[in-house]
Amino acid sequence: MDRMGTVTTGQLLRVRRPRRPGSVPHPRPAGYVVARWCALVVVALGLASAVSGIVGGLPVPDGTLRIPAGTVLQHLLLAAVVLSASAGWTPRAQRLAVLAVLVPATAILLTLAALLVPGLDPQQFRMVGAGQAAGIHLLLGSALYATPRYGVVLGVLRVVGLTAAGLGSAIAAAAYAFGGGGLALVTRLEPMGPATALGGMLLAIGVVAVGPERWPLRALVQAPSDRTLVGHLLPFVILVPVLGPLARAGADFLGAADRVTAGLAPTVTLTAMVWVLSVALGDHRRLVSEVESRDAQLLSVLDGLPTAVMLRAPDGTLLHINPEGERHLTRLGVGVDAVRASPSSLLDHVEVIDESGRPYQRDPERLPVVSAIRDGRSTEATNGYALPEGGYAWYSVRAAPLTFTDGTAGTVVTLDDVTERQEARHRVTLAERSLRLTFNHAPIGIAVIDPDGRLLQVNAALCDLLGYEADELMAGGLEDAIHPDERDVDGRQLELWLSGSQERFLLERRFRHASGRWLFTQLSVAVVRDDDGSPVHLIAQIVDLTDRRALEEELRLAAVQDPLTGLANRRALLRHLVEARQRQARDGPEIGLLYLDLDDFKEVNDRYGHDVGDRLLVATGGWLLAATRETDLACRLGGDEFAVLCAPVDGPRGLQEIVARLHADRPPSVLVDGHVVTTSHSVGAVLLEPNQELEEALRRADAEMYRSKHDNQAQRP
Repeated sequence: MDRMGTVTTGQLLRVRRPRRPGSVPHPRPAGYVVARWCALVVVALGLASAVSGIVGGLPVPDGTLRIPAGTVLQHLLLAAVVLSASAGWTPRAQRLAVLAVLVPATAILLTLAALLVPGLDPQQFRMVGAGQAAGIHLLLGSALYATPRYGVVLGVLRVVGLTAAGLGSAIAAAAYAFGGGGLALVTRLEPMGPATALGGMLLAIGVVAVGPERWPLRALVQAPSDRTLVGHLLPFVILVPVLGPLARAGADFLGAADRVTAGLAPTVTLTAMVWVLSVALGDHRRLVSEVESRDAQLLSVLDGLPTAVMLRAPDGTLLHINPEGERHLTRLGVGVDAVRASPSSLLDHVEVIDESGRPYQRDPERLPVVSAIRDGRSTEATNGYALPEGGYAWYSVRAAPLTFTDGTAGTVVTLDDVTERQEARHRVTLAERSLRLTFNHAPIGIAVIDPDGRLLQVNAALCDLLGYEADELMAGGLEDAIHPDERDVDGRQLELWLSGSQERFLLERRFRHASGRWLFTQLSVAVVRDDDGSPVHLIAQIVDLTDRRALEEELRLAAVQDPLTGLANRRALLRHLVEARQRQARDGPEIGLLYLDLDDFKEVNDRYGHDVGDRLLVATGGWLLAATRETDLACRLGGDEFAVLCAPVDGPRGLQEIVARLHADRPPSVLVDGHVVTTSHSVGAVLLEPNQELEEALRRADAEMYRSKHDNQAQRP
């Protein structure tokens, strides 16, 4: 389960969730905790020794806490190095480590000089540690100096120095624990006291704890929790002090000499340490097995996720990538090596843009992963990745920090494919933009209205149509501009719309223009509903029909009206004849037809021009309307020929009365250059026979008119 060879056994379980604001910080690794406590105990021993030497009378056996002043100073220096290193190997901690090597080395050189130079008393240098303690201190200082550094020579110095120093301190402490006197590995050196030996042992443990990855005993100080570490060390703390008195009591009971006790003490102590270590390491192996099992399960779950996941180290290098993440890179046409070095290394191979289309190549620091590593907080973004075949694949990227047990912060990165969602959002955006452009630039008036009838939005065309500004329309609404006779109708239509029985309706409505004139319009309204079917708003489209209505009216009149005189034309005459025959069939009145012709009209045109002739024709049309009845229909058939449909008429007598009225009225005339131009007329009158066609009736009336014209000409002098 070690994908790419980067995630080691148990690493996932040593990753902790990021600390929430205001929460208690995570503790330092267990080794740092042990190192710190060991250093603090050594400092306490040194202070207790100083107080005992100055005050005296402390309730402890004589000489138990007696530590030479030089040894106290060296203990404090070594404890300072361990304390500083427990927070990390800073330059200050390394400078203290160099000083911890130089001080005991200087003391040993002075002691050797005192032994070799005649006349010098070695006792004068006892204060600076002219004994076994000085060698132990030099070895511990050398181990501390070599701990943060790499190299074969330094590695040997680290292991040899710590082993010799730790073994010497442990043998001396065991000798005192078993009731023996001080014991030194070299007979010429002064043995360490009990407090000095205990301090050396604690400092040796602290040296291991501040660099656990450099020592064979790292399994003890790299336990996953402080509770487990205490469980490993507690038997050693309890058994070693108890074994000493028990071994001495057994030797006294057997009558063994002190030499037997002195030889047995280190053996028993070392045996106890080996037993404790074997138990601790056995527990640790079982724990590692559990960690590996859970690690395998977690990696299996991670690799089975349908989302691309990457784990990055504190420096940004790639620790792990699941199969979906590898498929994501394959889709982009690159391999894992393209993203292994750093989060921004992908930019060297693939163009990455944000939602606004801005490439990250211009500013790699904006990448979510880079921001999360830099700021130590979660970052989200939607990014587009250029595809080899063209276009972009869109992913929702989330980078969140993860805190490791050594206090460093890694980063977990997840990528969800949102290409379809992004493309859908893009289509919606384009649709909204198109609708907005259509709404704003449509040539017809459009309004958005809520179910209460309030205007939500109007376009420029509607404002131009009604002659109002947008804010004026929004304040007053459309209802105030509708003709009063049509408002109730709109109310019923609105009820149909709200009830859902009619989704769209088309009406013709009159709207008042800002100038006061009425506009004829066509109103088309459609309802917009939500997912529950409730009306949200309606879209009203208003088309101006005023000019079209005027044109239609003009065309309608042109179809049934003479354009010059305004009288009915032949088509209108035929329509009215049909209606008159229907009344005749129902009520029985007779129908009369007059055929009228202007005498000498051609001479008027020839003498005065067609303009005057047209004026005379118009005057004739007005004269006919005034001389006939309201029920009669006066028509111009063409030229100077006119007809009058008389319906109803009371037989021949009634028809002659109408003819007599025409002859009795003054003939039509026009004023030309100060004198009156007029002409006479001839009239032919007939009663329509049942089922007689109009053309036949006109021919009969025309014949009567010519007969009358001939009679009139014969009567002239």
